[in-house]
Amino acid sequence: VIGGLFGIMLGYLIASIAHNFPMLLLAFTLTDSAGGIAIGLSQAALIDLQSTNSTSTMTRWTLAGSIGDLSGPLVVTLVIGTHAGWAQLCWLAAGFWGILACITLPQRFPHLTQSEDEEPLAFTELLAGLRDALRNPSLLRWVTLSIVPSMVDEVFLSFAVLYLHDLLHASTVAIGLIVTLQMLTGALSLLILERLLLPRFSPLALLRWQAALTSIGMLVFLSSHTLWLVGGALCVIGACSVGWYPIAKGEAYAILPGHSGTVRAIASLGEPFEMALPGIVGLLAGNFGLLAGLGLLASAPLLMLALTVGQKK
Repeated sequence: VIGGLFGIMLGYLIASIAHNFPMLLLAFTLTDSAGGIAIGLSQAALIDLQSTNSTSTMTRWTLAGSIGDLSGPLVVTLVIGTHAGWAQLCWLAAGFWGILACITLPQRFPHLTQSEDEEPLAFTELLAGLRDALRNPSLLRWVTLSIVPSMVDEVFLSFAVLYLHDLLHASTVAIGLIVTLQMLTGALSLLILERLLLPRFSPLALLRWQAALTSIGMLVFLSSHTLWLVGGALCVIGACSVGWYPIAKGEAYAILPGHSGTVRAIASLGEPFEMALPGIVGLLAGNFGLLAGLGLLASAPLLMLALTVGQKK
């Protein structure tokens, strides 16, 4: 984890001095890979320590991430407001990650209880465990459900901003206000989900209701041409879809308690879809119009509902 944090810092330092595309590509590759190591392993360690309450833990994890989603654009705006440029912004990012790495450096992750005569698994045993996990239909379904939320995350928000600007001719200020409200409602929704809803309702029931409400929000968003109504629909979509990922990922972890690494390995099989999604949506939007690309993303709640058919509580 500490190595990943320092790797992110190094990536931003390279980006700050990049003067050509290959160097910038190297910086982005390094920050993304190191981020997957640092953040992914932190999540896995946290889940293993809270294996009996993985869904609530993932909800709190996502809520903490939403704070970064809100503060990140604010910091960038403040930096740009001081007439600083790309290099200064990257130096600041490198400094933040360096501070976090130094804070983490003296920490020690708690060790899970392990018998003294227990030996590390051999590579063949690890492969056997992975094969068993791939044959677990319940695990595969929850992992798939944790991948679908990428359709209503940053990719959807990016094309939604284009929709507001190009088709509804909204001003930059109005778009910024709508996106900020959408993020705020999402953070509030996560707080309500963790504090009030998860203790009272099953994760599967919550997922179904959230998907149903998101589909209604998508319908209003794509069919209306009134700015305030579209903005309200976008807030409904954000509030109802933000809980998909923590619920699905938490339930996937709960299938194999104490084996977060195996769950993450299975989930990584969906990364090609997440990487190809922006290109697919862009191809549709470029050839058939922006609504065609958004229409593909709007099918996400229907896909979530279809995947929960037959799933037991």
